[in-house]
Amino acid sequence: MIQAASGAVLPSIGNNYNLQRHATAVHQQWFADIPSLPINWSSGNRYQAQRSIRFGSFRIQPQPDIRIHPRLAEPWVAHVFIEHVIHHEYCHWKQRCYPINRERQHSPRFKQWEQSYPHYQEALQWQNAHLARLLGNKPELSS
Repeated sequence: MIQAASGAVLPSIGNNYNLQRHATAVHQQWFADIPSLPINWSSGNRYQAQRSIRFGSFRIQPQPDIRIHPRLAEPWVAHVFIEHVIHHEYCHWKQRCYPINRERQHSPRFKQWEQSYPHYQEALQWQNAHLARLLGNKPELSS
């Protein structure tokens, strides 16, 4: 369990996190109107300190898929945060499935979908509170 900035206790992903199972749940709950996507951990360095981090990415080529940074595979990462990242990447896929001519990537429509995730604010608060640790610039803490 992890304490959120609001004081609420957030469950962590633990040691046996099943990325595909949680992506399937996100798809079924919020994106059932579009095809599901395969999801995998990206090839980023899990342990090297970084100046910035791309938590997730949506790729259209060679086949549509979602990639999640392996730093998020740590057992102390809040479940709502990784779920938020998966949700965000599915918003990109939804934008491709329902295109609007010349719509920018993070358009108002996209942001509305993104903010429909019920734990959106908690996820952002958790991200802000743990960014240094996610970048690898802060010593590991017990969870």
